[in-house]
Amino acid sequence: MKINSLLAAAVISATLITAACSEEKSEAPAGPTVEKADSAPAANAPPIQVTRDNFQYAEAIRNAENYVKLGGENKWGHFRDLSPVGSTAPTIRMNLDTLYSVAVLDNTDNSIELTIPEGDILQTILVLDDQAYSKHYFEEPGVHKIDSDSPFVILIARIGVKDRYSQADLEKARKAQDNFTIAGQGDKPFTPTQYDRDSLEAMTADLNQEFLAGDGVLVYGQMKDDVDEHKRLLSNAAGWGGMHDNINTYTSSETMSGDVCRTVDFEDPHVGEFFSFTLYDDDGYLMDGNTSINSYNMAKNEDGGYTVSFNCGESAVNNITSTGREFNYIVRAYAASEIVRSGEWIPVSPTVVK
Repeated sequence: MKINSLLAAAVISATLITAACSEEKSEAPAGPTVEKADSAPAANAPPIQVTRDNFQYAEAIRNAENYVKLGGENKWGHFRDLSPVGSTAPTIRMNLDTLYSVAVLDNTDNSIELTIPEGDILQTILVLDDQAYSKHYFEEPGVHKIDSDSPFVILIARIGVKDRYSQADLEKARKAQDNFTIAGQGDKPFTPTQYDRDSLEAMTADLNQEFLAGDGVLVYGQMKDDVDEHKRLLSNAAGWGGMHDNINTYTSSETMSGDVCRTVDFEDPHVGEFFSFTLYDDDGYLMDGNTSINSYNMAKNEDGGYTVSFNCGESAVNNITSTGREFNYIVRAYAASEIVRSGEWIPVSPTVVK
């Protein structure tokens, strides 16, 4: 997922999930032979060239720097509106199902506590370390302790918006954001090692295309030993900041033309929260227009299953459109059910309607 800094101040005023993950402290995984991501760069030192070996560090830093620019240095920075479309987004393949809040926290003392308020909508916090391992996933109201030996941690909170066209739903999510709190973080500024942006952009593009040519399953992990590192590498290039698939799942289609009508039929997966379909351009950014739909707003078929239509016209059932442009899409399942986690439910191969 190429990422540019978000410049519009209006975005701060908010891709790319729902049982609490293990909070057991794990031994820090061995990283590649590169300068540590948290170390201050030497004076006048040239930026480090990005390779497959150090991409996870470089991409974590790029996203963290974007979040700091959004106001999230050692405190919450809130997206008060839905994710921006196009390459102005701070992270690739963001969603349109939630409002985001982000933070980059000094974890020198390993004493950070997060509070999630009471509420009746999706409210989660993903905690990532300097290698983008998803150390914690909190979704229950109350106080949660971060346990990580990473010198800084990155937070991504997601607050559910059932209907993205509903002002009432947006206001409800904004009020929930205001009640998320952080305590115990340090005040050290985020001054990471600098990686060369041109080589980072090129590596991201290459890995993103490799991901799209593969099986489409985004894979994340809590530690090095519990995940296929090659798949995690491709996933963090194609959709940074996701949760382990024992909790939520993310599956991508291949890139397809937008000049024909396509449909995909599937059974109800009975997930714990909801599922959604979201369109992206070839670089992995959100597209403008009617480009997403979630299960809160889908019409069911008579047999209890669903059909999602792509570029089939406004009258087509559950239609979303790329307005003639090439696209790929991601299916997200929040609080994935067994049929989803097993890989039996994969509605990412639509058929052309003649």
